[in-house]
Amino acid sequence: MKNTIVKISLCFAVSILLVVGLFGWSQKDIIKDHGFERKLITDRISLVDAISLNKKAYYFAGHDEDTIYLGNYKTPTELIKITLPTLHTTYINIRLGKEGSIQPYKSYTVDVQPPYFYFMEGTIPILKRGMLNNWQPKRFMYDSTYFISAVPTGKKRMALKSISRKTKEYALGLEQDIYPNIELRYDILEKQIDGVFCTDGQMLFSEELSKLIYIYYYRNQFMVMDTEVKLLYRSNTIDTISQVQVKPVTTQNGAVRKLASPQFLVNRNAATNNQYLYIYATGMAKNDSYDDFKKASTIDLYDLRKQGTYSYSFRVPDYKTFKVSDFLVTNNYLVAYQGNHIVVYSLHPDIVTAI
Repeated sequence: MKNTIVKISLCFAVSILLVVGLFGWSQKDIIKDHGFERKLITDRISLVDAISLNKKAYYFAGHDEDTIYLGNYKTPTELIKITLPTLHTTYINIRLGKEGSIQPYKSYTVDVQPPYFYFMEGTIPILKRGMLNNWQPKRFMYDSTYFISAVPTGKKRMALKSISRKTKEYALGLEQDIYPNIELRYDILEKQIDGVFCTDGQMLFSEELSKLIYIYYYRNQFMVMDTEVKLLYRSNTIDTISQVQVKPVTTQNGAVRKLASPQFLVNRNAATNNQYLYIYATGMAKNDSYDDFKKASTIDLYDLRKQGTYSYSFRVPDYKTFKVSDFLVTNNYLVAYQGNHIVVYSLHPDIVTAI
């Protein structure tokens, strides 16, 4: 009986090791180099401190020098203000007034651009603005157009990512308080498959340069525009994936699109500060160490004053096994959302000159 138990235990242990080994091997097959090289700079960020959050679904709403703001998708009128590097935390309640009750199943977001903050939702739609020391946003401009996401590019000017009624595809556009209130730009997003998944991406605004940036999620390109959402130039990232590798399908009623194949992200997330664009890239380079690559999030840096040319890369290490899901960059710090933790890293003084 004892020998039987020992044999069963050994078989169980071997089975577990086999499964773990196969999983590790499969992950190695998934993470393959994309045929490019990185200029990797090491020892340029240092862990300062971290705090745990008691809720999920946070995102970075913006920052005012070394004060950062977190929004929450589930409790949209609640903001967290965090002072760096002390991580002193203050909870802020946005007061919408009687006419501004929160509706269920809507995607409200907050965007902080000092001295203002913006409270937005694209399906109602809502565009409101308030002062950082007041927290009571009010309607401030024309706001009658539906959108997927919006980024302020002026006092009464918003860049939009929207679905065109004409093409049923994504388009970038301008909403402003003067005629014509809405202008869609059909020459910026370049369709490869369906015009939705293949052009999906993240929109950012550089206040220092007064430039709008749009980064594709599924291919190696980003575009830089002026405050009127007019294209200035296109630039490629160092990754080699230029063709979107997703397969979209339409449901039986033809109303909803979804992905039939797994998402193949090229650019997972991005942030901008001063003249630089920071892209959290998923592709491994030929000269990347597999072990180092899988234990960190890789950030590639591009110089927007040099037509978006690549500068160098650095890594943000996993924090308690968690990778970066969102991040922002100030003059002194990189702040990452890893798991349910806000993790602060100091930037080496010459990080933007280490080219």
